[in-house]
Amino acid sequence: MKIVGTGIDIVEIARIAKSYEKFEANFAAKILHNEELSEFEGSKNKATFLAKRFAVKEAFAKALGTGIRDNVHWRAMYVQHDEKGKPLLVFTAEFAKQIQAEKLDIHISISDEKKYVVAQALIVETIS
Repeated sequence: MKIVGTGIDIVEIARIAKSYEKFEANFAAKILHNEELSEFEGSKNKATFLAKRFAVKEAFAKALGTGIRDNVHWRAMYVQHDEKGKPLLVFTAEFAKQIQAEKLDIHISISDEKKYVVAQALIVETIS
């Protein structure tokens, strides 16, 4: 196993709340994949939900070394949870092919505490 990249992002929830208040559904639609929208609609704290997704996608883009641009965009990925609640980053079909071709495993962690959300992404190359 070889570490390809690591990224971390911290987001102030109030900053995301302001963007959501200003742009509402357009802001959510910009950063959320369709798979995340129904969970978002049912969430009690929409700003925290958005901040978590924003932070983890930024952390992944930093780990990849590209930032959010070109084929690494907000809606090319979404967060799901396994049966134990562990967050998993899932990719659209096109982007998933690239990840698989490069034999990459993605590990993420997301935490929130009152005013902030922090997320970390670790990209490792699997050696078979």
